[in-house]
Amino acid sequence: MNFLKQLSVNFRRAIYFNLMLLTLLYAGEINWNSISGTHWVIFFEANDSKNANKLLTTLDQAYPKISVALGIELTDSVYFFMAPTESDYLNHVGSSIPNWSSGVAFPAQRRIVLKSPRTSNQPNAPFKTAVHELAHIMLHSNIDGRAIPRWFDEGIAVYFSGEKMYASGSLVSKAVISKALIDLMEIDRVLKFHQDKARLAYQQSYLAVRYLFEQYGAEQVKKLVQQLRQGNDLDQAMLNTIGMDMADFEYEWYHHIRNKYRWHFLMDFDYYLWIIILGLFILGFILIRRRNRKTIKRWEQEDDWDEPWSDTDSSTI
Repeated sequence: MNFLKQLSVNFRRAIYFNLMLLTLLYAGEINWNSISGTHWVIFFEANDSKNANKLLTTLDQAYPKISVALGIELTDSVYFFMAPTESDYLNHVGSSIPNWSSGVAFPAQRRIVLKSPRTSNQPNAPFKTAVHELAHIMLHSNIDGRAIPRWFDEGIAVYFSGEKMYASGSLVSKAVISKALIDLMEIDRVLKFHQDKARLAYQQSYLAVRYLFEQYGAEQVKKLVQQLRQGNDLDQAMLNTIGMDMADFEYEWYHHIRNKYRWHFLMDFDYYLWIIILGLFILGFILIRRRNRKTIKRWEQEDDWDEPWSDTDSSTI
């Protein structure tokens, strides 16, 4: 049995290696360099040498935290491709991936494609994206290709990557006020969402997973992931660990965020304040200009009414 298991592992590794060779051939004229870590191989263009080394350090620091928290260890290498240009990125990920994406994980191939930090106006963002995608690979390696709800998948990824644009509650707060919250199961279609709705979906996913950690504890989340490994779907896994199914959890979580985040958008008050100040300045400018025009017009009318001065009736001595 052990022999057959090892044969299966070696067969999978051979498939992954051949997939990487095909990917490199498909990549066209890029002169790829590579560096290797304990669990990954990073392919990059020479101009990204410094970024590749930083990525290696980032992954080495992030992996133990994810591994311990979820009880997952990688048994095969993960392949990272740092696409030097936007067009190279699109060649790797295909046309079905939305243009707002900055990284994509392909769990079945253990492959992650990232945009080079040189293409970003936020140099640190691609490294957080890398951790985000690594969390996807690790979670999916735990469930042997079975599907899991996207909100849990994305929530785990954002939880460990710490991406600030998703970690705040500002978008959810506005969605609570406008009654625009997305059903968690609807987040399965996130890749078809426009960018603003996708950001809300990622933020909701993160806050739902964070609620799991904070309300039920890290150990229960780890047990939940173990339940997924054993073949349970998320609904049953939640019932076995936190004592409620998906519907009850979502109801409880919605009640929580409505109470906690209803007025959270006011934390952006300084942003709105400057908009108000600018609006008042423009309004004041328009009103002053209109008043000045009226004043000038009144003066012109008064000049027309004045009689010309004459000294014919004046007396002299």
